[in-house]
Amino acid sequence: CIWIGPPGYLSGRIINKCGENFEKFVIQLKSIVSKRCQYIDSREAIDLMSNKENIEKDTVHVNSQGGKVWSKFILGKMKLTK
Repeated sequence: CIWIGPPGYLSGRIINKCGENFEKFVIQLKSIVSKRCQYIDSREAIDLMSNKENIEKDTVHVNSQGGKVWSKFILGKMKLTK
């Protein structure tokens, strides 16, 4: 089981709405999920979210260029078992 957490939004409607509660939510989510699954904290891919060329106009989703960067980061963090 692998759970990929939300990215580290630096701006946009999600971080504006959640504020510091976003951090609390992610910490609680990681705490619960980590008991049963590998949790990948995609907030560590901060370069992805800080480069506006990777972000769609909705400020929530990454574009195809950003998706390539993000997927390489995630694949590098996965601990796959047979």
